[in-house]
Amino acid sequence: VGGCSLCYNRKAETEFFYLGHIHNLLVILKSSLTCPHCRKQSNTFDPFLCISLPIPLRQTRPLNVTLVFQSKSQRFVRVGLAVPLFSTVSKLREMVAEEGKISPDQVILVELNQSGFQCSFSDDEDLNSIAEGDNIYAFQAPLSFRRGSSSRVSGTSY
Repeated sequence: VGGCSLCYNRKAETEFFYLGHIHNLLVILKSSLTCPHCRKQSNTFDPFLCISLPIPLRQTRPLNVTLVFQSKSQRFVRVGLAVPLFSTVSKLREMVAEEGKISPDQVILVELNQSGFQCSFSDDEDLNSIAEGDNIYAFQAPLSFRRGSSSRVSGTSY
């Protein structure tokens, strides 16, 4: 801005705006600097590269499960899991079993609320049927409890 040396020692008004783009990558930014005393204006055109990066989508969601053991030494443990967004209750059963170091066949998944039993979950149910705040319990069934018997627990035939 010639002539006015005070211009750079004082707060100047700056105006930025998008001028245009070339080949979707190079953007030209016009910045204007105006001296508050002499009102002279300096315009600059600054090129910069602009690339758009996709924001990765979340692949998991948090789910807390209370695992209730049969042993008297360890009664229960609350487990925080990162469950896949698009999966089934079967995957949750496997994850709970791995955390508790028990067989997936021993895991019975249910939802409990303040009044008691709410529902049980079958292996083929979508995990989206379980909300983040639901009170999910995984009970350890006895070792003699095998798939194929006549009782029906957790929505699947055993």
